[in-house]
Amino acid sequence: MASFQDQISELSDQVFEKLNINTFPLVPVDESKREYEENKEYEIPVDLIFDNPCEIRKHMDTEKLETLKNSIKATGQNSSIILTEATVGDKTNSEQSEKRIYLISGQRRLRACRELGFKTIRARFIYSNLRNVCLEDNIARADIHYIDMAEYINKYHLTTKYLTETLHISKQTVSDYRTLMNLDEKIRNNIRQRHDIPKRDMLIIARKKEDKQMEAFNNYIKKKESKPMRQKKDPKSKAYYDINKLYMYLLNNSDLAQEDLTDVYEVAQKIVNLIEKYNENE
Repeated sequence: MASFQDQISELSDQVFEKLNINTFPLVPVDESKREYEENKEYEIPVDLIFDNPCEIRKHMDTEKLETLKNSIKATGQNSSIILTEATVGDKTNSEQSEKRIYLISGQRRLRACRELGFKTIRARFIYSNLRNVCLEDNIARADIHYIDMAEYINKYHLTTKYLTETLHISKQTVSDYRTLMNLDEKIRNNIRQRHDIPKRDMLIIARKKEDKQMEAFNNYIKKKESKPMRQKKDPKSKAYYDINKLYMYLLNNSDLAQEDLTDVYEVAQKIVNLIEKYNENE
């Protein structure tokens, strides 16, 4: 039988779906008012671009940003950022209701180009499925902290149905994100800037009573920092090694094309499962 929390979550999903509530704040301008064609590339002045008001990432890794800047300096901008012409869905604020160019995807590339002193940046425009593109791109590019993702889901009331069917996030992972929102805000702000605290450890603290969480978190940090750092073996590394090993085996045994490859497919599936399991636990 589903837990009380899961039942409440399911009922909330039904309410939002029946009311057809659109919680994404950006409203694309009408086609007649657009200055830029959809999916066509342009060089856009960086000063004209407003940040995405519902960006998931709240903390940017400075080391990775420097790496990206060095890459752009060496080889140029490899891919376009995604923009839209829109207004923010707040009818009571006349200033925000003005048409503006908003960033949908490419937060780090835009920041890197700004810090490098670029006057323009290569971009393309979209005018539909803004929320889906924003979410899918962030998820695909990884390094989104699980706390940022949990807060985004909570803020915009993203339903379990939408997350599982459209973004293909497992129900268990969605449930974990909702549980993480039970964490004290001070704890969330602390851990979002760290990448050495596993989600599974914070789920344990999130299930504690509110008045016990801070003590449990402080004890966790003390214990963690008192232990000598032990290098964690990355399952991805073994997975990639196995994929390469499999590739070389097939390359050197071309006669396998006429044989039963069932065993090969089984190995490949194990590799895929290993990567998926690792990504869910991060």
